[in-house]
Amino acid sequence: MLLSRATKAGLLKRVCRGIYFYPVPDYPAGYLLFHAAARLRAGEFNYINLETALSDAGVISQVPMNWISLMTSGRSYVVDCGDYGHIEYVHTARRPDDISNTLSYDPERHLWRASVRQALRDTIEKELYWAYLTQVVDDPARKAMSVLKKRK
Repeated sequence: MLLSRATKAGLLKRVCRGIYFYPVPDYPAGYLLFHAAARLRAGEFNYINLETALSDAGVISQVPMNWISLMTSGRSYVVDCGDYGHIEYVHTARRPDDISNTLSYDPERHLWRASVRQALRDTIEKELYWAYLTQVVDDPARKAMSVLKKRK
C-alpha cells in the first residue's frame, strides 16, 4: 500500500516488479537497468555479456537501446521494465571459478563484466543454441523425423 501511494504521488518510480527507485537529479540514469538487474538476481552468478558487452567495447556497431543482456546461473528470462527497457538473462552452466580470469568487476554498474573474448565465445554459443532450437523444436515435422530415426 505504501509503495503504490508513493508511486502515485511521484515520490518513487517503479522500474519493474519489486524494484523502485527514488529519483534524484544526479542519479546516472544510464545505469538504472544494470542496478535493477543486480538487485533482481542478487543471489545468482550474473555478468554483463553478449551484445551489451560487445557494444560497450566497440566490437559491434549496434547499440542496444533500453536492453541489456546478462549471463546468469539462474534460468533464462526477459524482465520487462516498462519505459526503462528490458533485462535479458541468459542461462549459463559455467561456474564462476571456470571463467573468473575472463571477468572484471564494473563498480559503476554493480555487476561483473565479460572480457571481449568471453563475450564473443558466449554470443557464438548462444546463437548456435538458438539455431539448434529453431531447427529441432520449432519445426514439428523435423522433430517427428528425428524421433522416428532414433527408433530404427
